[in-house]
Amino acid sequence: MSKLSPEMCTVPVDGEYDPTVMRFLHIRTHLRAELATGKYPYRVDITWPYDGDEKGLPDPETADAMKGFRERVIDEALERDKLALLAYEVVGEDRCLWCIYTRNIPAFQEMLNEASSELPDYPLEIYAEEDREGLAFGEVEPMIAAE
Repeated sequence: MSKLSPEMCTVPVDGEYDPTVMRFLHIRTHLRAELATGKYPYRVDITWPYDGDEKGLPDPETADAMKGFRERVIDEALERDKLALLAYEVVGEDRCLWCIYTRNIPAFQEMLNEASSELPDYPLEIYAEEDREGLAFGEVEPMIAAE
């Protein structure tokens, strides 16, 4: 799990687009206090679409590649020196989404490019916006109690 906070829990949740499909949410349990400091005003969503099995989950090779990306880029590079904090990860419905809060978008982008420069070209989609109140995290935070 995450280097800065090993306190992440996994919660099965219904599919967002297809309620008959299960997704898995890996969420940081103690992020609210960090967000309340105002040090992480920006949210970056990194999405990795994939062709999933009949349940919408990745094949083992893709799952391993996603795990490697997360460990090398998110856990080891972006969370180093607390440039960014992984809020949650959702896997299922043919995509993996990492929701990350950061202090600085340009520094985040530079570190992301540097950390992934020697990796294969993955089909990543990246979206960033200001989210000073942690609204995206707030949407999934109640699910911690379901764990």
